[in-house]
Amino acid sequence: MYSESQLLVPTGAEVSAPLLSLVHSMRIRRAETRDVFGLHQLECSCFDPGMAFNRRQIQTLVRNPRADFWVLTCAGEIIAQLIVLRRRQGRALHGRIYSLTVAPRYRGQGLARQLLALGMEQLRTAAVKRVYLEVEASAIAPLKLYTSLGFKQEKTLPAYYGEGRDGIKMGLKLDV
Repeated sequence: MYSESQLLVPTGAEVSAPLLSLVHSMRIRRAETRDVFGLHQLECSCFDPGMAFNRRQIQTLVRNPRADFWVLTCAGEIIAQLIVLRRRQGRALHGRIYSLTVAPRYRGQGLARQLLALGMEQLRTAAVKRVYLEVEASAIAPLKLYTSLGFKQEKTLPAYYGEGRDGIKMGLKLDV
């Protein structure tokens, strides 16, 4: 089982020297209400106005008992987050990757993959049978990541992210 104090070691052949020097100070832990300001800053640095969660939405998600809200910190700064929601549908428990965000300067280092691995492990432990997500159709790197983890495109969501910005719903059946 995952330990919240576990150190992260980036995966992949190419890891930047500056990131390697910071690995010892990276941690994944559950989000807390004291993180709301830092999480809002992360949202604003990654998403267009109107797309980023506001502070009230973040606080609600941190407190949601059906949400697993993880933060990745580096030297105390929140640099990435993962929100996974769980819901019961009939007799089956389903999961939704609700948000995965990595600060722009830390992208391409395997951090999103590590957060997703943690999220998937937690869903399997909770006996979740299926997980799904929505992603912007033009978001090439996230699409590659989700596809590499076995997610399949289920349908196109016209204008899901606004005028001219289609979404894609993807799903994955989990082996539990």
